[in-house]
Amino acid sequence: MPKKLVISGTATTPPPNPANPPKRPAANPIQRLLKFTIWLYHKHQILDSKQCIGGEGARGQDERAIANFQKALTLEQADDAYGSAWTRTMLGRLYARRGQLELAQGLFEEALYISKNPLSTLYLADLETRLGQYGAAQWHYNDLIAMGEGSASLYDHAALRGLARVARLENRPDAEGLYDRSEVVLRREIATRAFGHRRELASLLLERGRVQDVPEALEQARLKAATRQDWETLEVLVWALYRSGQYAQAQKAAQQAMRWGIRDAELYYRAAQVEKALGNDSQAQSHLQAAQGTDPRLDSKMRGLLGLE
Repeated sequence: MPKKLVISGTATTPPPNPANPPKRPAANPIQRLLKFTIWLYHKHQILDSKQCIGGEGARGQDERAIANFQKALTLEQADDAYGSAWTRTMLGRLYARRGQLELAQGLFEEALYISKNPLSTLYLADLETRLGQYGAAQWHYNDLIAMGEGSASLYDHAALRGLARVARLENRPDAEGLYDRSEVVLRREIATRAFGHRRELASLLLERGRVQDVPEALEQARLKAATRQDWETLEVLVWALYRSGQYAQAQKAAQQAMRWGIRDAELYYRAAQVEKALGNDSQAQSHLQAAQGTDPRLDSKMRGLLGLE
């Protein structure tokens, strides 16, 4: 639970002096710290372009983000349940990307104990899937769907896709139907411009693994990349280009995605696939080592599910 602040005594406020109006209060230091940490986190550990991808500089920025999140936890206020849950969720996500799964799980669970919210629920379910805790993952995915009942939900497609992943990992026949339901939700939201989700649709089509879906996946990824150049969008574009056999373009997109020094195992694995297809074995091995060093617990079952094998 968030740390409670104990205030002793009663403060008194002097009457206002028209000749000396009160100054505008300074920004809350916790808000300033979180604002910077959000920027650092979502800018994906920006590095000088001369620094080595996946090198010490990137690790240093990761550590800086973690240190700021941890400091924010020590400064949190008892009446800000949402902020306390959000901070734990973002810190947990960062730990999960580094393969520190138990630490991440504890933070997600603590976030939900403080304030039940869909983002923490989704991340916890995704993590439980990685850990092979399929029953718990299904429970949380279904809980996520229940949260959005009766209204359009940003998370319905992700919950259905998560359920499809669990079904596929358990070799159950209902996996395809769940992927289909997730696709229907995404297409509806794209058509109505409710949330967008072109990147998510492209990723789902590729993950499902049907050859006939690859051209549309590439089209959707390109449309999204035309308006958004973040590393997650570019990673899906790399995947689609690779599946389409357009290896030189995939290499260019991978280099663009990694230009800021982002440490993400899936991105490294995709870059390795591309370099291997181009015959660049040394570079492919370098990316594989970076992937394994970033998240050594991304096992073969999950890599196969995500098209990384």
